[in-house]
Amino acid sequence: MITHRLHGSEIFIGEKALSLIPDWLSSHVKSKRVFVLVDDQTELSCLPIFISAMQGRYEVIKIAIPAGERNKTLELCAYVWNRLLDQKAVKSDVLITLGGGMITDLGGLAASLYKRGMRFIHVPTSLMGMTDAAIGGKTAVDFNNIKNAIGLFSSPKAIFIDPIFLKTLPKREIANGWAEVVKHALIADNTIWDELPADASAVPDFDLLLRSIAVKVLVVQEDFEEKGRRKILNFGHTVGHAIETIHLESRNVLLHGEAIVWGMLIESEIAKHLKLIREDEAQQIQEKLLSFFDPDPLKTMNSEQLLHFLLQDKKNERNTILFSLISDIGSCTWNCEVDKEIILLAVKKFISLQ
Repeated sequence: MITHRLHGSEIFIGEKALSLIPDWLSSHVKSKRVFVLVDDQTELSCLPIFISAMQGRYEVIKIAIPAGERNKTLELCAYVWNRLLDQKAVKSDVLITLGGGMITDLGGLAASLYKRGMRFIHVPTSLMGMTDAAIGGKTAVDFNNIKNAIGLFSSPKAIFIDPIFLKTLPKREIANGWAEVVKHALIADNTIWDELPADASAVPDFDLLLRSIAVKVLVVQEDFEEKGRRKILNFGHTVGHAIETIHLESRNVLLHGEAIVWGMLIESEIAKHLKLIREDEAQQIQEKLLSFFDPDPLKTMNSEQLLHFLLQDKKNERNTILFSLISDIGSCTWNCEVDKEIILLAVKKFISLQ
């Protein structure tokens, strides 16, 4: 079992991590009931596994919400609060988020605001959640079509990462999570980049999973409130979040990782234009991303709409679009000011603009 401590969170990683939860609860929670937030997908595929691991020692009170990023809203937060109130939940109870990044983001925020702070723990069930979303204390919901517009830093008391849940994921969700693993490789660990499998349909081996998680943990330990180096974790996310937001209301909804792949492609092109990386390096990165993920082509995008969402990015200052950009494979810099003309030029290489 691998353990970390991160800003008030205990992190347990291993094939038996799930079995540790009952004893952990007995040491930290007086109540014999736990609230478990799931979506309609993890309710079917993951909740039975979780309940079995509880060994009958705790009453599991389920709170289920619809799956998908478009449901990461204040309205769904209010639904969670109403369910907690109906059950007379108190601050000393615990909310367990059982799911991917949408569940950990929304559940963490709902718990943090309920009665000024209810304890919560994360049990990520997706590759995206295990390597990125559940770690680092970020909670948020989308608001007015702006990704993660409402949120705060709030650390779970514990995170239990058990690879058993990776077996429940369809190939599209595996590929979705690989986007964050590849991002970690490009910003901080070139050995991960060198050891990527042939394509994004493969479940990562345990060693690669651990190393990807270690990148996130070490960066957050250095800069929890994202005032400096933690910003490197946003590589691919400035353009990626804008693309994801544009697609939220369309029939062709992109998963978060799918949008981040396009973000990494375009932002590596921006890094080339700014001469942070050489042309041959950018080409190597882009060819690898395209072959590894084999992303579906994106349809024509409205440039004004794209720039609107880029200007809404949380990293911006004084109406200036700021990027975190790779300066080499395994190295990244942040607070890079980029002119709109360069952004659109890079976007046009991969997506038609109107």
